[in-house]
Amino acid sequence: MHEASLVMAMGEEIARLAKEQGAKKVLRVVVSFGQWSGIEKEAFCFAFEAFKKDSPLFKEADLEIELIPAVYFCPLCQQEFSPEEAPLCPRCKLPGLPSKGGELEIKKVEFLVED
Repeated sequence: MHEASLVMAMGEEIARLAKEQGAKKVLRVVVSFGQWSGIEKEAFCFAFEAFKKDSPLFKEADLEIELIPAVYFCPLCQQEFSPEEAPLCPRCKLPGLPSKGGELEIKKVEFLVED
């Protein structure tokens, strides 16, 4: 389950940001990942819940996930398209190249910062 290592890496980055900001707690984390990223949403959520138990900074944090649909690019037509089944260009029927949908991004983090 590579989702656990992704959550750990994300947690380390957020902890670094929390330290820079003087935050006491992480309240909310919003991440996005693509349909073709190979990340399973349920496994990612499970890994995040396990991570929270061992990290006081994250104990009360909520996780929100935004899924990014797959988008392909046709090298002949020079257009992007979202395939319903096979990644074939709807215009010329040639196979498209993956353009979006493989990424993982931390979109937003909400901290509790005390004066």
